[in-house]
Amino acid sequence: MPAVSLLATLVATVLGFVLGALWYGPLFGTRWMAAAGMTLEQIRRDVNPAKTYGATFVLGLIASYVFGLYLGPNPGRAFAIVAGAAAILLEANPNLTPNMVKMILMYTAQSLAKFNMLEQGAGEMNVEGAVRLAKLVRTDLSSATPTGAPLLRASAPTPKSTIAGQTVTWSQGVVFKYNWAKGSELITRYQGIYDLGVLISDGVLINDGVLISDGVLISDVSKLTNGVLISDNIMISNGITMSDGLVFMTSGVLIGDGVLISDGVVVADGVIVSDGVIVSDGVVVADGVVVAD
Repeated sequence: MPAVSLLATLVATVLGFVLGALWYGPLFGTRWMAAAGMTLEQIRRDVNPAKTYGATFVLGLIASYVFGLYLGPNPGRAFAIVAGAAAILLEANPNLTPNMVKMILMYTAQSLAKFNMLEQGAGEMNVEGAVRLAKLVRTDLSSATPTGAPLLRASAPTPKSTIAGQTVTWSQGVVFKYNWAKGSELITRYQGIYDLGVLISDGVLINDGVLISDGVLISDVSKLTNGVLISDNIMISNGITMSDGLVFMTSGVLIGDGVLISDGVVVADGVIVSDGVIVSDGVVVADGVVVAD
């Protein structure tokens, strides 16, 4: 998100506030009251100045900040485009959760050849495919919907889009915080990570006791179905799907809040040392010794 000058935002708000006071006061106040069928006595009796002016100032502050994002010296075009795409998806299906919107935008994105995931994420946004998929998502989903329940109202769409005569393949995956996942069940089955109150990037709990990502244990229920495969490699795309291409680096080398040296050694506030047990595709469950402080 681009930086916005708070001082400029405040100045713009104050100027707009002053202009509004002049417009509805000395300049056109009398004409405005006549057109609205109001008198000065009615306004003084019915309008709470503190609430009216306070609300006007706050709304003006928000409007000035948004204008700064989109129209400033370095406007956040990417931010504006993605925000607009999210709005289009919610218009197509108002029942989508924030994580569903994220998933749909990533799953339908176009992976760009010769760029790795650190550079492009899931790829270039594909609004046509995203809207087509969003319209198929069931509108009766809720927090009570079990993981694995059907997500769509009809058959899954062909994971391709044809725009201006050019056909592109969807990435068919989603990016988490330190890894990514692929599989058609991301769009055909309801996943626990699509629920409200769950951060799609804060760790993925596959099943009881198997935790992928940053060490946040969400609960003791499954968050992903068996048809969703987790990868522990960052890929350089060949322009087809998210999983196609060359390995750029493994997720086992990570320097962040702690130091993850390999798939079985974590050095953080405590020390976890493990030889690791491979459970499924790219999922490693530690069975070593935990030394905490």
